[in-house]
Amino acid sequence: MATFLVYMNAQGDNLLKLSKNNGIYGIILSMKEATVKTKSEEETIKVGKKIAGLILNNNIDKIVISLIGELGAGKTVIAKGIAEGIGCTDSVESPTFTFLHIHKGKLPLYHFDLYRVNDINDIDEIGMLEYIEKIGITVIEWGDKIKDLVEIDLIIKINKVDENEREINLIFSETFRGAIDEDFIN
Repeated sequence: MATFLVYMNAQGDNLLKLSKNNGIYGIILSMKEATVKTKSEEETIKVGKKIAGLILNNNIDKIVISLIGELGAGKTVIAKGIAEGIGCTDSVESPTFTFLHIHKGKLPLYHFDLYRVNDINDIDEIGMLEYIEKIGITVIEWGDKIKDLVEIDLIIKINKVDENEREINLIFSETFRGAIDEDFIN
């Protein structure tokens, strides 16, 4: 069972919710943004699975997700969780040298890695803009490189606190309004 502490303004709007459940600690700032702390790779994968669940349960058939974080922060781990959450049984690895891996599940998953992209013009050469228009989930590691080029539906910023702990900040677009509730981090 989750425990919540809610802070409201004078108008009764929820400004801040604190939650603790099953070892995952989270802060929900309205329903547009959530911060989740994980203490293991398995918990980080679980966050990816929950994101996949939001997508599938809300019949979102086309979405672009930007993953941002330093090397080793857990971008590929989140992508792995999303893949598992949509029923993909493929091995999920970072497509650093191929730029794109395509995985099949309940929706196709187009997994891009822009680490080696230094020029914004290279985006067109790797065909990313074509995939963004297709039905499916487009996950872009190092997505901050294209923030002015592509409309992002979900920004996931991952901060590596220590070897195992991660602070994951999720910033939701209008695509998710109404889909996010306090159960997201539980």
